[in-house]
Amino acid sequence: MSALNNTTVAVSSSSYDSLDKSQLNQFERLWVWLFENNSYPDLTIGMLFFAVMELSLIARLAMYWVFDRIPAMQKYRIQQSLGRQPPFADVVKNILFSTVVFQIPIALTFTQTLSSLNANVATVPLPSLPMVAAQILWFLVAYDFSEYWVHRALHWGPLYKYVHKVHHEAQTPYGLIAEYMHPVEFFAIGICVSLGPMIYGALAPREHALHAVTMIAWSCLAKVLSVDAHSGYDLPWGLRKFVPFFTGADWHDYHHYAFVGNYSAIFRVWDRVFGTDVGYNRHQEKLAKMRAQKAE
Repeated sequence: MSALNNTTVAVSSSSYDSLDKSQLNQFERLWVWLFENNSYPDLTIGMLFFAVMELSLIARLAMYWVFDRIPAMQKYRIQQSLGRQPPFADVVKNILFSTVVFQIPIALTFTQTLSSLNANVATVPLPSLPMVAAQILWFLVAYDFSEYWVHRALHWGPLYKYVHKVHHEAQTPYGLIAEYMHPVEFFAIGICVSLGPMIYGALAPREHALHAVTMIAWSCLAKVLSVDAHSGYDLPWGLRKFVPFFTGADWHDYHHYAFVGNYSAIFRVWDRVFGTDVGYNRHQEKLAKMRAQKAE
């Protein structure tokens, strides 16, 4: 097993010649199969990154599309009345623009990005689940802190008027609005998503280096969490029901409803520390009183 642990494979099929595949699990064998005798490994990893990320986005959007058509699910809607919305055609055009201008080029240069992060690409064995979980936890913390300040800055006069206002055209958000934003904001949020991996890649020892699998998982998770935050549904199995300091859909839904406060993306900590959750807390108290009066 030590020989396997010392096997470091660049994006090159010839590096697999001395690899004992019997010691690999099924997923690792599939990973090797993707690159073995592959003349276009850079394109392969880029296409895989793009496909998995977009499929995770589509699957999450599809789930909420189904919920919209189930009467029993409507009781979990946060805003029962539909507020202002941008034209659906504008949303689609905006997302297609971001996909072509940002996401496809990012996918095509994914190998170069991984190299800049000192990450492994075709290396086996793949990182353990605890390792992936620990790395992604750090990414969440770094993303949440940086995104809080970027998001708060986007509510400053000129930046809001010329950039962030596009995203706030939706007063009642739904899943697809997670991707609807000005190109400048898309770029800024992308930097926030990348900050954790960049810091980790610069500081981590080689034996705990990032792996392409981890970066793909992180990118998919970031997409899914953003869709959930904009879904408009406060589901009984939502993560915030079990992790009290997690933001959740009701947290971000209030931000779209009130246009201020609740700037945090993942954890409620920074809004609490800097006092930008005051309006939300008052709103929740008001809703609680209304429910109590209705129950009498």
